[in-house]
Amino acid sequence: MNLHETSTRAAVVAGQFYPGDAKTLRRTVDEFVGVAAQETLANRVFGLIVPHAGYRYSGAVAGKAYASILGQSNRFTRAVVLAPSHTVGMDGVALAPHSGLQTPLGTVGVDIEACSELEKIGQEVVVNSEKAHAREHSLEVQLPFLQTVLPQAKIVPAVCGQMKRRSIWQAADTFVSLWDDQTLWVVSSDFTHYGFSFGYVPFHDNVEEGLRELDLGAVEKVTELDAEGFFNYVERTGATICGSVPITLFLRVLQLSGAPIQARLVEYTTSGAMTGDFEHSVSYASILFSED
Repeated sequence: MNLHETSTRAAVVAGQFYPGDAKTLRRTVDEFVGVAAQETLANRVFGLIVPHAGYRYSGAVAGKAYASILGQSNRFTRAVVLAPSHTVGMDGVALAPHSGLQTPLGTVGVDIEACSELEKIGQEVVVNSEKAHAREHSLEVQLPFLQTVLPQAKIVPAVCGQMKRRSIWQAADTFVSLWDDQTLWVVSSDFTHYGFSFGYVPFHDNVEEGLRELDLGAVEKVTELDAEGFFNYVERTGATICGSVPITLFLRVLQLSGAPIQARLVEYTTSGAMTGDFEHSVSYASILFSED
């Protein structure tokens, strides 16, 4: 049975990470995107890095990045979404074996042809896994934003495992085949997870400043489009950036594409800054990639 043609993935974190009611969800996303929609970009946008926490924490940060493509939305027919796996361990990239992905706003169509091509040419690192997508929130939380800003686009839903460098580079060799002017690349990632509950306490004093320095050190490698440098930075610091693999994969795809790209930080904050509790804090950043 070809699951791409017969099944739809139901939303599993609606009502938890984002509103479960369609009307409330539409209004919420419109507010996140609309409040930020103040700058019209002349340069073509190719990709975004956006967070995937509950909307109350990260929605505004993500909305500022998604707002950047509003003036160019008619250009895109496809969005490749690269997200980390929080539930399944694997050394590879798992595509969703479905023809559609549901949210309270409706069903997003999957680009079945693109997924089939990726599976064919990337057999060593690209798999088709319902299990990897079944409970994963990092990709799902991006869908309402995409349904709002790119309602006509189909999705290539890709969840990345805990991949080694060699596997990431192999996956990039496969995914670069999707590079074209009609494709938006969306990388789903939070940045540093700080606190004993995350098993990561690299410093105890001046936590807010330490987190900012740690996160912006990673952002610097990203905005330099340095896949190797970013990968090594995470290895060296142990920074708990849950989407470090999708970020590295995307940076490598950018290098292979040969496209003239520039990147800039759009927004940065932490949950600690919002709640005043830096004993347990997650960082959120949105980064925009556009034509140089």
